[in-house]
Amino acid sequence: MAAEAPDPKTFESWEDAFQFAIPAVRRMEQQLRSEISGNRERLRTLVGASYRDLLGTAESIVTMDEEIGHVEGNLGDLGKRCNARLLEKSGSNLTLLERSIKIQNTDRFAFASQLAILQSCPEVITRLLRKGGPVLLAAKVIVLSRLLHKKLSDHQNATSYLDTLRGRLGNLRRKLLSKINQRLGKSQVTKEGLLDAMCAYSLATSSSTADVLRHFHHIRLEAITAEMEGPRRKHNHILEALQCWVTTLHETQTLFPRKLANALAKLKSVSIFNDPTIRSVDEFDFEIHEKWIEDDVKYFTPYIVHDNLQSTATTSQLASWASKAFHSFIQNLHALLESANEPESIANLRKECLGLLISSRSHVVGVSKAEILKRLGGPFLARFLRLIELRCGALLNISSKIAGVLKDWKLATSDIPQSMWKGSVANVNLQAGARVFVEALSDCVYGANEAVRAVVVSYGRWHTSIDELEAIIKQLRNTRWMDDVYDIEDDDDMGDSVQSLLSENDPQAMIAGLNQSLTACFADLEESIGRIVESLGSDGESGSKAAFLLRILREIRLGLPKPCATLDIGRTVLNDLQLGLAKYVEHSPTTGYKPAMTKALTLARVPSRALWDGSPELPILPSSWTMKLLRSRHQAMAAIGSDLWSPPAVQKLKTMLRASLAEELSTLSTASLGANGHDDNGENTPEVDGVAAEDEVTDGDKGEGTDGSTAPSTDSKIQLLFDLSYINGITSKHGDSDADDEFDGHITRVELESKLGGSEIKRVKANAVEYWKRTSLLFALLA
Repeated sequence: MAAEAPDPKTFESWEDAFQFAIPAVRRMEQQLRSEISGNRERLRTLVGASYRDLLGTAESIVTMDEEIGHVEGNLGDLGKRCNARLLEKSGSNLTLLERSIKIQNTDRFAFASQLAILQSCPEVITRLLRKGGPVLLAAKVIVLSRLLHKKLSDHQNATSYLDTLRGRLGNLRRKLLSKINQRLGKSQVTKEGLLDAMCAYSLATSSSTADVLRHFHHIRLEAITAEMEGPRRKHNHILEALQCWVTTLHETQTLFPRKLANALAKLKSVSIFNDPTIRSVDEFDFEIHEKWIEDDVKYFTPYIVHDNLQSTATTSQLASWASKAFHSFIQNLHALLESANEPESIANLRKECLGLLISSRSHVVGVSKAEILKRLGGPFLARFLRLIELRCGALLNISSKIAGVLKDWKLATSDIPQSMWKGSVANVNLQAGARVFVEALSDCVYGANEAVRAVVVSYGRWHTSIDELEAIIKQLRNTRWMDDVYDIEDDDDMGDSVQSLLSENDPQAMIAGLNQSLTACFADLEESIGRIVESLGSDGESGSKAAFLLRILREIRLGLPKPCATLDIGRTVLNDLQLGLAKYVEHSPTTGYKPAMTKALTLARVPSRALWDGSPELPILPSSWTMKLLRSRHQAMAAIGSDLWSPPAVQKLKTMLRASLAEELSTLSTASLGANGHDDNGENTPEVDGVAAEDEVTDGDKGEGTDGSTAPSTDSKIQLLFDLSYINGITSKHGDSDADDEFDGHITRVELESKLGGSEIKRVKANAVEYWKRTSLLFALLA
């Protein structure tokens, strides 16, 4: 490998280069030649660039020299011409020229400039009104245009164009006043904006402070009326109208008379032409026209009537307006609430209105805050009482619903209660919970068929509406009002606090009205149902209809509103319906027992004699006719509905059953006495001795006829005593120690005819009681 070339930079002299081998020296030579060539090229490039810059600089120097020569020549020429005598002569000539032109054209130019400004006024006013600009500036332009029009109309060169401008300005003035009225009628405008609108009205109409106050109150009264009038007004318009009334009181006390008087005085302190807002209007071109404007226009100040409105006059006028405006508000509030049927929305509106009035700190001398609160709550109270009356009166629709159901009554359809074991009940889908199943089961237990459910649903909706009223009244009573925000207690005519006035008096009046209306409506409903009961008659449908009415009355009595919880609704009607239901069951074709009873009592031998027990043997089972009697009654009761048989209804049926049995026993007793030749009194002298009675029983067995239809034997009397005791234990009034009825008299008679001793009679009755204990579940509805 060839050795590397040495670095010439390390040599101290040229002789050091030849101390290396020849190849190394040649490589070093080639390296040096290459570096020399590169340095030559770089130097050539550097020198070329500097040369071009040098040439540009030289050309600039030559150009500057030429321009300086021209400037020096011009300055020399100018110096020769500018001498003092020549300048003085030129100035005097110019002055003479201007004076001559001004003398000739001053009047013409003044007319033209003022007409140009007047012509710009409609454009300026239109722009301000269209873009919602300041109305005070527009009013100032109106004043300026009025001044210029009067000035130009008196000029000898006046044209008909001024009349055209006058018509346009008149239309714009009316639009401006309408814009001002809109701003004055809004309660959301700031006090600065309201003050500007009042000043603009005063400028546009040359009105005094008192005139502005009257106009302001007039506009606010119209705004309050407009907010509450119209077919599509809503509750928010009522709040806005009340807010406008409250805001007007506060703004009147704030702005009148001092602030408005100061603002008007400030307008009079500066001429209309020199007003900064007027001079800022670009359309007027004051830079061009100002020098031609005459002095009487330049220094004109607006004319404003100064009437020195006093605070007492302001307070008196404000009190009069407040009373008038609030009276209009109350009248419109009455009209608006007539169409409100939702108690909750009315209660919320009442709370918002009263809260707005309470939270306001406005106070007007001569206007009682307490009276305002009472008057404001009056329409709401009246509407609540009317709603209470209407909703309570809807209860009478229940009687119409009942009458409609009875009119379309269909046997075997309207009177059939649902069965608990019906497929629609047993197969209820429980995926959505057990509520549907519980409701279906409750309908079965309480006999709620389609006819009953239709009326109960209507009553439930009515009850819900009454509950809503009660909830609203409770909400009104629990509302807390802020006494410390609005110190009403300072009024001399305020007897109670805000809390007692708004959260006690009104709710108490509503509760009294609700109780009175409910009592009257339930009395009317009871009377209406009573007329329906009287019209039922005694046809085949009377029992099922009575059952239907009993179920309706039960639902009504169980679902009475809380204010009527102590009322005994429909007691008289309920007794009549229960009595009618008992008659229906008693006279039902399936409850005939008399033939079986007659046959059993005329048999000489008792069929169940072999089952008697004890010593002496006495009956322990009732006769078949007795069981048939009770079973038929129980079936008839279950068929019409087990839910109807409350203790009073069951007792009425038992009383009727006892009376029917007593009547039948009287008939059979009379027939038996006539057949056996006893006297009319039917008295026998029984043997007191128990043995004699037993012998009589034996004789009775021997005296049986061949056809089995002889007169009743002693055994029949004993069996009859057991049957009657069994029935008496079922149908007697428990705990009633009153005088015995006719049925008890027959039991006593049979006891005598049975010729049993006192102990045997007690055994018979004890056996009857014991058997009832064993069989009471068979006749659960009679228990």
